[in-house]
Amino acid sequence: VRAVATLVSSSGQIYYAGLTAGEGSIQINDPLFWWPRGLGVQNLYRLTVNLWGETDVEDSLTLRIGLRTVTAGENGSLIVNGITALPMGSVFIPEADPDFITADDRVSACVSSAAMAGYTALLIPQGAPRPTERFYDLCDVHGIMVIEEYSSVSPADADSLHMRGHHPSLCLIDLIGSADPDG
Repeated sequence: VRAVATLVSSSGQIYYAGLTAGEGSIQINDPLFWWPRGLGVQNLYRLTVNLWGETDVEDSLTLRIGLRTVTAGENGSLIVNGITALPMGSVFIPEADPDFITADDRVSACVSSAAMAGYTALLIPQGAPRPTERFYDLCDVHGIMVIEEYSSVSPADADSLHMRGHHPSLCLIDLIGSADPDG
């Protein structure tokens, strides 16, 4: 089995890499960065990894990813791609709806409304259910930064965060702890 990764930028530039033992790298000389609303374009790349058998693709995975850097700034700001961004927005609490279509429509309406209102961030409070993949996809497209609060990160939470790590909108994991350094 051999693996080949293909990365396509929003401008149509194509990059390839072979993977060995599940690892590889793609050199991007002039990356197109993902930016939050109001700071620039939400450039997204399409990453496809194909696992080849003798002659045919045996399995394939495609993700939409964004390239950006984020660090904590002063007074609640974030430094995104070297530029200060002040998160402004609202709390988002996903509803547990057994009807997937209705739930998806609500998420789409909520994220679109946040974008139209000029929000740059949505906060997922600690203890709230984690949103669907569709939520992060929409935040990626609309340039809305996602801040997730946790009181602690369980192994399941860590796995979930790892699975969502390709979303450029997931900008901050906020660990809300007690004032007791031993607690």
